[in-house]
Formats: sequence, C-alpha cells, structure tokens
Amino acid sequence: MVFFDTNVLIDLHRKRPLSLAKFKIIMNKTDFCIVNQTFEEYKTQVAIIVKGYKKHLNDLSIRTDNAINCLINTVFYDGTKIFDDDGLRKLEELKDYVKTVIKNEKGKIYDSDNEKTFEELKEFISDKLLPNPFSVKEIIQIFKEGEIRYSNKIPPGYMDQDKENNKYGDLIIWKELIYWAKKNSEDVLFVTNDNKPDWKSDFSQQKLKQEFFEETGQKIHILNSPDFFTLKTEEISNSKSFEKVLSKLKDQSELFEAQTKEMELSAMYSNMLNDAAISPELSGLLGNQAFQKEVAMLSKLYDQPVYQAMAKEAAMLSTLYNQPVYQAMAKQSAMLSEFVRKQELSTIIKQEEDKTKETRFKSLEDKEKDETE
Repeated sequence: MVFFDTNVLIDLHRKRPLSLAKFKIIMNKTDFCIVNQTFEEYKTQVAIIVKGYKKHLNDLSIRTDNAINCLINTVFYDGTKIFDDDGLRKLEELKDYVKTVIKNEKGKIYDSDNEKTFEELKEFISDKLLPNPFSVKEIIQIFKEGEIRYSNKIPPGYMDQDKENNKYGDLIIWKELIYWAKKNSEDVLFVTNDNKPDWKSDFSQQKLKQEFFEETGQKIHILNSPDFFTLKTEEISNSKSFEKVLSKLKDQSELFEAQTKEMELSAMYSNMLNDAAISPELSGLLGNQAFQKEVAMLSKLYDQPVYQAMAKEAAMLSTLYNQPVYQAMAKQSAMLSEFVRKQELSTIIKQEEDKTKETRFKSLEDKEKDETE
C-alpha cells in the first residue's frame, strides 16, 4: 500500500516536484491511500502554509537584497571599495537573478489557484480516503504515549514537541499506518517530504522499521516524493512493474539494515575486547581461534549479510557459554539480534570474570589447605 504524508499534498499547491495534473496522470493507475489525519491536516494547513510560504519568499528577497547591497558598499579602511567595476557588475547580476528566481517561485503559488487545486485534488482522492480508525479515548491514549515517546526522543514526531497545535499529528499518522498495515496484512510505502531527524535519520529509520514490524509483521519503506515519482515515471515510461521496482528497493533496504547491524556488532565486539582487557583469560577467550572458527562456520551456512551478522552474535554467546544451542538459534531466527545487547554481553563478561576470580580463589584455598596438611 502507498500512503502520502500531508506535506506531499501541500507541495502540489507549490507545483513541487510536479503539478497536480502530472500527479493525477502518474497516480491514476496506482493504488494509494490517504489516512484520516493526513487529510484533516491538509484541509486546515493548505491556506496557512501557502500564505506562510509567500511571506517566507518576501523575507528571503529582502534579506538577499540587503546582503548583496552590503557587499557592494563594503570598503577597505582607506575608503576604496573591495570590488572593482567588474565585480560590482556581477553582484548586480546576482541580485537580479535572485529576484527573478523568487518572483518565479511566487508565480507558482499565485497561479495555482489554491481553492481550485484543493477542490480538484479532493475529488481525485475522494475514494482513497480512509476513515478514522480511532475513538476519542484511543486518541487520548496516543497523546499520553506521545508524551513519553517525545521525552525519550522515540520517533516519529518528537521534533514537533514544542508545537502549540497538532503536536502529535505525526504520531497519529504513524499509528494509522500501523493500523491499516495490520488490518490488511500488507507492506507500506510511505511518501513524505519531512526531512527532520525524527523521520529521516538512520537511527529513526531503524527504530521505525523495527516498531512497524513488531506491531504489524509487515515492512515499511519511507521515500520522499521526488524519489517516489521518479520511480513511478520510470515504471510508466519503461513499462516496468512497480512491484519489481519496490522489490529492488526492499532488497536495498534490507542490505542497509544488515550493514548497519554489522557495524553495530563490530563496535560491540570491540567494546567487549576493551572491557576484557583487565582479564587476560577472558580476552583470550573472545579472541581465540575457536571463536573465529565458529564465526566462519556459521557465516558459511547463509550467504545473506543478516545471517552473517547473526552468526557473529551466536558465536559470541556460544563461545562464552560453550553451548551450541545458540548456534541453532542463529539459524532459526533473526530475532536473536534483539536478544544480544551490549548490556547483556557486559553481564556475561562480568560473570566470566567472577568465575575466573572464584576459580583462582578456590585454587589458592586448596593450595593453602594442602600446605597446612
């Protein structure tokens, strides 16, 4: 299922990255949906956002003009201007160029006829609008959850925590995506132009995908609208199946997740070796040939990077505990990666150190006992 964020609909009024007419042509044969929160935000924000964007362009024009004038009038200590006649001419050309760009951008807004665009878009997406799946009581619960999530920087939406209005809009959209993916047992492609860290950082992407899968058993892929419409245009012009394009996208996403996990594991293993430096026995245990052999053996079982990452985790546990059952766990479930956390491994290290100390102490006791006897 393809879902659009509010900002994608708003950008159609600005004709970015494409006009409403082109949007209708591209999406005419594509199954997509608009969740309730997205459409409610769109209705209330379109006039405000477009008005605010006009003000932003006016302010930008004034600031740019002032900056260039400042350069033009800048002089050395003796009163001579920094720029010669050719330099001044180029600055004037730059000022005219910036004015032209801003004027054209304004024209895109004024010419779009917002009310007409809104009515035309509303008609086009009328059969794509999904009902509100939540009761008032459930919305209140989402707000309460949002307080906890935002205070702990749990995506999405925590970048909006200082907003006076619609603070939890992103979180409600997120909950709706989860609801419909779970209800229809389908993966989701979410198109958004929100580039804030609570949506687009690597950390947020990883957490969002993890939560989505845990809640729905499905996958979510997040794209901005330029990339999405490029894929759709490629599909139309080359008669490619959009499902095939998405399949390639999923493969890239899974490879990225595996590579990210691989880096995390490498850092975790390095930290373990550093933490074990005070214990020669434990350090030797983690770095011995048996450990490397187990990694190599398990990695060969599966050629996918995600299984290789799991193999390293399993080998860590198997080496520390000397229990082959963890190898079987690596083969059976990718969820093993959630089982192995740095804190748990630190606990294992501590246990091993305690065992080593206990063994040494017992050996000393036995030795003293033998000497006494």
